[in-house]
Amino acid sequence: MSAAPSHTHFLTKVAGELLKEHSHSLKDVMVIMPSRRGGVFLQQELSKQIGKPVFSPEIASIEDFILQQLGMERESQVGLLFKLYQSYTATKLKNKEGFADFLKWAPLLLSDFNEIDRYLLDAGELFRYLADVKRLENWNLKPPEQITEMVYHYLHFWESLPDIYQHFTQDLQQGKRLYQGLAFRLFANEVETYGGALKKQYQKIYVVGFNALSTAEEKIFLHFYEEGIARFLWD
Repeated sequence: MSAAPSHTHFLTKVAGELLKEHSHSLKDVMVIMPSRRGGVFLQQELSKQIGKPVFSPEIASIEDFILQQLGMERESQVGLLFKLYQSYTATKLKNKEGFADFLKWAPLLLSDFNEIDRYLLDAGELFRYLADVKRLENWNLKPPEQITEMVYHYLHFWESLPDIYQHFTQDLQQGKRLYQGLAFRLFANEVETYGGALKKQYQKIYVVGFNALSTAEEKIFLHFYEEGIARFLWD
């Protein structure tokens, strides 16, 4: 017989703590977890321990919670790739690759955009810095007429990344369909606005089972703590 997963014991404790603190009703309680999967296990633990009819808490992954507050949805990976290609072709780049070649490197760029937003980095400043680095790597210290065409287009691509990012993220916001990092950035930047409404909506927000936090998550949770509406349960 295999041993129970390590997180099960922790969630048993969490369920017990929730029922002890809110013995009459969990109706106005929000539980934020790193993933949907953890929420399913917590719901199972609550069901085992509840001895009488009570309202269940609202349980959501951090991503679902933020998207719900923003009133937006998550865009699919395929949808993101098509929208990114539209933003790529909308730039002033002269030699644009076809969609098939674009797909070879586009997922990596999407991943970079996601991390930039999760850590609240200035995308324009970062990409301009990287473009300077690429110029130095390619010894772009010669007059323009002495730079090979291939290197020129390579460097021009790096210089165009701030425009691609801006066009891409604005297009997603207008369509109300985001990727995780962009949702985190938008919510973190307006967390003070949303915090007041959440304080009225929930008696308590439990932040459960998180480990390493992104800069956006740190900013969001810190505000919840300062508002006095959050309690943190660490595994």
